[in-house]
Amino acid sequence: MKKLFVSLLIVATVTLGLPSNFKLEAAVGQATIDYLLRARQSSWITQGLAAAGQQNLNLDYLNGFEAQHANDAAKAVLAVVAAGHNPADYNGQNFVQTLLGFQNNNQLGAANLINDDKWGIMALRAAGLPADHAAIVNSKNYILQNQNQDGSWSYQPGSVSSSNNTAAAIMALAEAGLTRNDQVIVNALNYLRDFQNEDGGFSDNAGAVSDSASDAWMIAALNKLEIDPASWQRNNRNAIQHLISLMLNDGSFPYVAGEEQGNAVFTAQAAVALAGKSWPVARIVIGGNDDNGNNNELIDNDVANPNDGGLVNRPKHLRIEGANQTICDVEVEAATALQAVERGAGLCGYQYHITQSDFGPYLDRVNNEASEGANGWMYRVNWVSPQVGAADYDLRPGDYVLWAFGQFPLLPLRLSLSDDVVGLNEEVTAVVEYFDEQQWLPVVEARVQAGANVYTTNQNGRAILSFPERAAFDVYASKAGLIRSQKQPLTIGSGLTDALDLRVNIENANPGGGGNGGGNNGGRLAFEIAMDNLDFGTLRPSATASRAVRVSNTGDVDIYLEATVTGDTVFTQGLALDARIWEEYSANLPSQAGSEVSVSLTVPANYQSVGPKQGQLVFWAIAR
Repeated sequence: MKKLFVSLLIVATVTLGLPSNFKLEAAVGQATIDYLLRARQSSWITQGLAAAGQQNLNLDYLNGFEAQHANDAAKAVLAVVAAGHNPADYNGQNFVQTLLGFQNNNQLGAANLINDDKWGIMALRAAGLPADHAAIVNSKNYILQNQNQDGSWSYQPGSVSSSNNTAAAIMALAEAGLTRNDQVIVNALNYLRDFQNEDGGFSDNAGAVSDSASDAWMIAALNKLEIDPASWQRNNRNAIQHLISLMLNDGSFPYVAGEEQGNAVFTAQAAVALAGKSWPVARIVIGGNDDNGNNNELIDNDVANPNDGGLVNRPKHLRIEGANQTICDVEVEAATALQAVERGAGLCGYQYHITQSDFGPYLDRVNNEASEGANGWMYRVNWVSPQVGAADYDLRPGDYVLWAFGQFPLLPLRLSLSDDVVGLNEEVTAVVEYFDEQQWLPVVEARVQAGANVYTTNQNGRAILSFPERAAFDVYASKAGLIRSQKQPLTIGSGLTDALDLRVNIENANPGGGGNGGGNNGGRLAFEIAMDNLDFGTLRPSATASRAVRVSNTGDVDIYLEATVTGDTVFTQGLALDARIWEEYSANLPSQAGSEVSVSLTVPANYQSVGPKQGQLVFWAIAR
């Protein structure tokens, strides 16, 4: 759905690079560029390739993109600008306004995070907004307020500081107008010097082994301040030398020395640093008039409700929470809160019943959960319980509709994670809050579910999550008497994955009217899929088609497999693996063994959309 709240008229081109008087004795080799071109594309890789001078970059991964967090929107803006396009009108989407829609309590994104303010500033500046724009000023002030006494920053207020988070804050503040002579920046640089090791490299935590990511972040921050990274030395060695020493024969960069396989994200970050650049790697320069004689301007027509959790200004969204599971979580086109339920049924495949009462139409059943006694279906819009019936509540563009089954009053939970990708044994903080009709408050002893792992929140509504093995989860929170929270994706480790593109063409019921390269080739943990895509052909509602996929464990350890499905709801709601819904799929595969996985797709009987649909099936593997 094309929804433009911002008009950004572009006259000048995208610019990259540092001032001409700034020199850096490093470069991005062709092997690194080729490695990134072969990798599964992402916002990080787009920026790395752009920094290395590549053009005509592949942004297909943004097709159907939907930002769940401010960081998602910020990275989309940065990628679109890096590829030389206008983020305010790219592929029918306005990524700039999507990011601005996450304004919350005079800062960007979650009120308990600093990281999204850093990336938000860099993205908005890349999109051409001036440093004195209110969103940038507010986030700058929020970052400044949360600088620690030692000059550092953490991912969120009150958590452990790190060099990477401090480097990101430096780049954001520089974009917001601070210089290397400001005391705030001086204090931060003094803090960072303690993280340089004897090999010249940097670590994210003091005393740890030097790693490629920390090298890249530090080099980029110094690039931003026009400080030669080679001038920061320890034992006559610098971070550029250490970073280059980590590069493997295929041009990729592992996290630390001794690892036999590179990581695409770390390689992309290294490319930015070695190209002599920082984040953002490119920016739009606005000036002059367009072809119609209009002055360039940013029209900010819509201000987000500070209590909406960043959900206003996004496409209309429907989430239905049953007593024991999430029934639906999709975007819909609907005029009223009740019609959202009707339209959602065709997308999520549930059944519902609406009865007529003295007060008008009333939703009394979804699937097998029917109103009885004190239990019933209740709805909220942008977290608030309206004072009118659902059939009479007219939805605005961007409204977030939440239906839930239970006893009145039924208050909603909200979950936020300090990061969506963390390393092995690295801590991630889950914050659980509930809305008391006026404000968000912490929830004590809420249950935080991450796969088979269960955590409990403390008196501040927080739980510390940590995982020893690679995995991917949808994390959510629950507590008796409250509405289950939304699901937040979390990836542990760089993620050993392989993926299949999914395709199907849906026709009317009455017509006439990853492969290869997902595994670890280092001889430890590796697996392969024998094909790159699955095409289910043309199906009608109620039809089922099955395909066989061979998964081979090419490593020397036994592995445990799980799967994730993304894309159109016909796949997320109708795909099954080995006769189980994909969320419940798991398998053990011995070393050097293969297995046929039956992949079946059933189109819901009341599925309303037609035409080609796309998705992706991702297999995750961890060592048993």
